[in-house]
Amino acid sequence: MELFKSELYYIFVRNESSLWWNRLTGAFSVRSAWDLSDIEDIECLGITEGIIGKVEHSNIYEPRLMIIKESVPVGQIYFHHTINKIKSICFLNMGSSNQELELCPCTKHGSSVIMANTNKGSNRKMGTRLFENSAFLNKTVGAVKNVSNTIKTTTQQAATQVKQTVKKQRDPKLAERFEKRLTDELHKIFDDSDSFYYSRTLDLTNSLQRQYEIEKILETEEGTGKPITDITRWWKYVDDRFFWNKHMLKDIIALESPNCDEWILPIIQGYVHLSQIAVEPPDANPLNTESFSNSSTCDEKFTLGLISRRSRYQAGTRYNRRGIEPDGKVANYVETEQIVSIICSDSIHRASFVQVRIFE
Repeated sequence: MELFKSELYYIFVRNESSLWWNRLTGAFSVRSAWDLSDIEDIECLGITEGIIGKVEHSNIYEPRLMIIKESVPVGQIYFHHTINKIKSICFLNMGSSNQELELCPCTKHGSSVIMANTNKGSNRKMGTRLFENSAFLNKTVGAVKNVSNTIKTTTQQAATQVKQTVKKQRDPKLAERFEKRLTDELHKIFDDSDSFYYSRTLDLTNSLQRQYEIEKILETEEGTGKPITDITRWWKYVDDRFFWNKHMLKDIIALESPNCDEWILPIIQGYVHLSQIAVEPPDANPLNTESFSNSSTCDEKFTLGLISRRSRYQAGTRYNRRGIEPDGKVANYVETEQIVSIICSDSIHRASFVQVRIFE
């Protein structure tokens, strides 16, 4: 998706939708992508892979929007759903100027900037200049409470130290120092752990069995026979235990509009590995060759997948997080699912086996 910056907004554009983040109030709004043509001065900052959510702490940590700077595909599961791993993140500061984001450059606009025009009669013309000589007008646009206890603990510790130290010495540089420390910690969590994954078309939080059960509910309640991945608001059915960035997206979720679905990207922490495995067909049995000729045709390759999902509740090192909460949430709950899928007779056959691990 493309990221733009104006004097008042950060604007994300994906397909025919755009998400506007007000740099003064921090409020989100969803509009048509074509509304960019009404902006007088705008700069294309580059391409981002997705929005993780907003990070803030009142009076200490200026609101920032955490976005995916780089991700790599792990592979495809069920033959057409791509799973990506987050490689690096960056932050958009709400009010103050940003450091170099170093996003992937936009091939449409590069670093084009439109300067505001004092002639009101030409505002519309200036607003659309960004899209001249590009494919933008030739086709449709494009075709931290519970996010983790690790992040929560880091935020609270840094905030407590800032409050205590600033009260004693009243040095604004100390707040900046701890602000930098918190930002660095978040970079370590997302950049160095190689443990955060997402998919735009598949619910990674639910096992194959839970997805099947949800599909049946949807067929009954909504009268549709579509798979869960084909329903626009599929994110509403994710497993809350593994939706790591839910709290960070709460402002967008609170809009409660179908137009927001494009911008809600559930992220899991854990591990994902996918492999394509070739299977040689069995040698023909000279005593019963007819059985092979009548057998159904299956691909010579099947997909073997391993998905581990770590719960966002009671997460942390086993020396700091142990036991069980009154509502049943246990420390370091991890669900691991082994998935096998293969195409036979033009149908996708899937099977999974789920194991659960906890540290009491």
